[in-house]
Amino acid sequence: MLLDDTDPSLNSTTLNWLNSIDDIELKGYPGTNEEILAFAQDFGATFPIFEKADVNGPRTQPVFAYLKKSLPGTFGTQVIKWNFTKFLVDRDGQPYKRFGPQTAPIKLLGDIYKLLGEE
Repeated sequence: MLLDDTDPSLNSTTLNWLNSIDDIELKGYPGTNEEILAFAQDFGATFPIFEKADVNGPRTQPVFAYLKKSLPGTFGTQVIKWNFTKFLVDRDGQPYKRFGPQTAPIKLLGDIYKLLGEE
């Protein structure tokens, strides 16, 4: 079962336990960076694609540690439970809002326009 920090069925005890785990590693997209790039290009991706990065556990990339601490999930969880969790950062690099995996990117437009001053 995939745990999601926006799932109302998760209680605070479960989420506190998840927060206390510093070596949790959830499965991401399998394959090397080259295989992932080839897969994306097979679907027509022409935009820059970054390398895989650890977002949880002892090898968490510093940017994700900062984002999780600044914008914890529901009930304060600081674990990213699925790779479609999104963080919106303002033009000064300050974390603004966290979105769950089920939030479609198009739903971020209102907040993006707000941050750009184009409401």
